[in-house]
Amino acid sequence: MGQERFSVSEPTVHKLTVEEFLALDEAGFFLGKGRFELIEGEIYQMSPLHRPHARVIIEIGSQLHRAVGAAALDLEVLSPVSMRLGPHSLPEPDLLVAAPDPDDKFVELGFARLAIEVADASLKHDLTRKAPLYAQHGIPEFWIVDLNARTIHQMTDPRPEGYASVEVHPFGARVASKLVPQIVLDSARLA
Repeated sequence: MGQERFSVSEPTVHKLTVEEFLALDEAGFFLGKGRFELIEGEIYQMSPLHRPHARVIIEIGSQLHRAVGAAALDLEVLSPVSMRLGPHSLPEPDLLVAAPDPDDKFVELGFARLAIEVADASLKHDLTRKAPLYAQHGIPEFWIVDLNARTIHQMTDPRPEGYASVEVHPFGARVASKLVPQIVLDSARLA
């Protein structure tokens, strides 16, 4: 199939582009199959969202909304939202603090300030795939809220090889954003 147009001496991996991923979605490929993300050209099916996960997203989102509003910051708190990271990645962080963007479709590079993932079953995926991806694309700050260990991994100083600074805070701590210090999460309320 396709041999008339493409000459390949050895089998190669085809990394999906964001446009190909979106075409699959529009064609109904993912319909009724759950949630999916495109990470570095590969499609990942995400775990279902359980109640504890959903409750924590709502609580963090509420705190972020209040902090952004109280400080009158020109930022949006979005959940869920797709974020375009280059031609081969369209992840969906659980929460994203971003500058307003005239493109209403996806959050584009340069607008994201703080990405947050809430991890129950997804901790390994978030640490080994999403953290390096976010760092490589210069997302300034990334938090992983680990529901099982009851900790928050706060990552800053993105580099091509990953985040240079990682702090781990136990639930109960007040975690202030390094980039937007007006945003402070009271993690005691995540219990």
